[in-house]
Amino acid sequence: MSRVDMRVRGLKDLAASSRRLVTEVKHLEGRYGGRPAAGSRAAVEANDTALGNPLWGERPIEASDLHVVLLLASAGDHLMLLSQGLVDRTASLVTAGRGCLESAAKAAWLADVTLSTHRHTGLWFNELVLAIHQQAWGLQGYADFLPEHAVEAADRRQYLELMLQAAEAHGQWGVVTRPGKPWKAPYVGEQPSSATSLVDRLLTTPDNAGPRFGRAVYQVGSAVAHANAHGFSVAGLVNVEEDGLSYPGTPLTVREVAIRHLPVIGGFFNATCRVVNRLGWNIDNVRWQWERTYQQWSDAAGGE
Repeated sequence: MSRVDMRVRGLKDLAASSRRLVTEVKHLEGRYGGRPAAGSRAAVEANDTALGNPLWGERPIEASDLHVVLLLASAGDHLMLLSQGLVDRTASLVTAGRGCLESAAKAAWLADVTLSTHRHTGLWFNELVLAIHQQAWGLQGYADFLPEHAVEAADRRQYLELMLQAAEAHGQWGVVTRPGKPWKAPYVGEQPSSATSLVDRLLTTPDNAGPRFGRAVYQVGSAVAHANAHGFSVAGLVNVEEDGLSYPGTPLTVREVAIRHLPVIGGFFNATCRVVNRLGWNIDNVRWQWERTYQQWSDAAGGE
């Protein structure tokens, strides 16, 4: 078997392994219908209406947990996309991995069982506020070309303001902050964490001296997603040599691909563990598949 054939076979094996992991997590979601298991903390709190309001729903804890399930599903979709292109894609793999880590990090953050009920729903509420704010901002942009969207944008802003006033009057999540710049979303209580810091929490390492591992992984992915110059070499599109750049780059080896994307696989599994811990799902089958997927990827990352 030629070196090229061995590379393709190795990448196909890695792709199949990560697809099996995502598929097992999707089966788990389907087994429970995306709902918390009986007796879990999420199930016990699901019908709590103390923090509810007609503007954002009478059962915000239930809505928050559904949001967590959707975030994990989004992370799985991004990881599946990465797996499908592992043999013949470069830059798009890094971008798909970055998307997986963002969704996984948010899911893990919102599913943290150490959070109080107030904190848990407050984080979700700020996610809702951000979504409505971005809808309004996007519609306003379209209004420059399609004037009818100006009315929709105004409706979104009015609805958002009513939500914020109601939340502030209730005092359940803290004071409302309205940044002076119109493109920045308001929030209640503490300022929401950035995607970079959330990924950093998801991918912790024992030694946090200097740039943290998760932060570094995310910044590398951002370089590719934002088409920064150094991102082209990270993605394997060019070779960096003493006398300059050469294009096209030499295809990444199986080891190089595994090293670049193993943190994404690990982040997805870490988030899955956090989510099932809150929802009370049985993770045995997923863990069994994870051990095999991790072994295969880590072996490839340590090879020649």
